[in-house]
Amino acid sequence: LRLEIQYRLQLRPEQQWSANMAAAAMATIASGPFNLARNVQYATRSKHVADTLGKVLSDFVRETQSRLTVMEKCKYVQNQLRIGWGTVRVAVGMSFGHWIYDKMMGAYEDSLMAQQRRR
Repeated sequence: LRLEIQYRLQLRPEQQWSANMAAAAMATIASGPFNLARNVQYATRSKHVADTLGKVLSDFVRETQSRLTVMEKCKYVQNQLRIGWGTVRVAVGMSFGHWIYDKMMGAYEDSLMAQQRRR
């Protein structure tokens, strides 16, 4: 996903952080329904049978569709999937981590090249 964003938008290497951040945010949002289902299942008392993934997701879709306006639907989805500061934190953290990795790999490659020149 990250590379697709980078190539489609023709981002230069120094702009790659934006593709990393967008991909991390989209992946976090895409995993939201599964996290919702897991949380609903974990919240089920031990005496009861937990709802299946399909049941939780179909209830989520039904509840979303029952909202009257687009804004109400968006607010409901955002609230249920917990899209907010945590999503931003993950996106920034993944982008920053990749930037650090690239810097460290660049330094490592530079040190290898310097060693080879000394030989």
